Amino acid sequence: MTKERITEMIDKKILESFSNGFAIKVIQNQLEEKANKFAANIKQDPTVDLLRLLSLEFDQVAPVRTKFGVAYIKQSLKRIKDLEWVKKNKYKFPQHSSSQVFNLLKLKEKLSKENALPF
Repeated sequence: MTKERITEMIDKKILESFSNGFAIKVIQNQLEEKANKFAANIKQDPTVDLLRLLSLEFDQVAPVRTKFGVAYIKQSLKRIKDLEWVKKNKYKFPQHSSSQVFNLLKLKEKLSKENALPF
């Protein structure tokens, strides 16, 4: 599974939660719970240093199961922060729903220089 696929899964879950009427705080709590479960699974191996793994790039983490867990944790933490931004800045977009503002944030990510392809 690729890093992008993990991001798509998390984003899909967030948008489904919005369409089901969940508040941002509830969605953040769901993401945090899931990330904590992944962290607990990774920590079951006493030789693994989770903080060190979180500092590594996606391709540097092995085995695959751990790589997936670490990527899920990282992306969940990022989306929790993004949802906090949506909550704090929603008033700037009064004509848009929270899910639309979240989609704007995703679009901004795609268009950022960091993710731009070199010409």
